[in-house]
Amino acid sequence: MDIQKLQFDLFDDRYEVIERVSAKSRNIRIEIRSPREVLLTIPRYASKTAARAFLQERDGWIRQKIAELRQRLGDAPGVV
Repeated sequence: MDIQKLQFDLFDDRYEVIERVSAKSRNIRIEIRSPREVLLTIPRYASKTAARAFLQERDGWIRQKIAELRQRLGDAPGVV
């Protein structure tokens, strides 16, 4: 399993994207693990370029889910 960590800006905040290449996964998948951490699972046959494009296309969805998670946790955008 290949794992790589990247940093992205969102809501004028930085968040970490963990890229994981999986032999079992059949689809590119995004999982919000915390308000500052996103897991991007990439099937072994998919390119990282395609996976990163998928991530960027889902920017609105990621923003929404992080906002919902922060609201549930009672976090403000600047709080760790």
